[in-house]
Amino acid sequence: MRKRKTLKTVGKAAGVAFCASVMVAAGSGGIANAAAGWDHVGSSTFKHRDVDSHLWFTGYSHSTGGSFKVCIDKTQFKEEITLWEQDSNGMKDVGKRSTKGGCHVFNGLGDYVDGSNKKAELTLSTTDAEGGGRVFFYD
Repeated sequence: MRKRKTLKTVGKAAGVAFCASVMVAAGSGGIANAAAGWDHVGSSTFKHRDVDSHLWFTGYSHSTGGSFKVCIDKTQFKEEITLWEQDSNGMKDVGKRSTKGGCHVFNGLGDYVDGSNKKAELTLSTTDAEGGGRVFFYD
């Protein structure tokens, strides 16, 4: 009897662990994005404040060109997000979107691929006065 109870408990624990990992992956859109051909290449928050431009920026992520997808936490108010490419000449505005959160795709990034790593160095900014929202990057 004891062995059965132990095995039953271990089975339940494994099932709970599996369900928890699926929920975590689904929470970031991981399963749906992977199924759609998107590779998760990082995540960040709007944590860097530029006091001159009044914008919040995420950390950097990399793209091999083509299309790049960002998924942002839902917000109460509409904000403007801008995707930027950073290189030795400074930052270049890649594209803007008006959003209350969700996923947005930026196309045509091949022209921004450069450097020895042959990737575009990308960051996202927001006009949200508070910053802090979570962002997931997909290439």
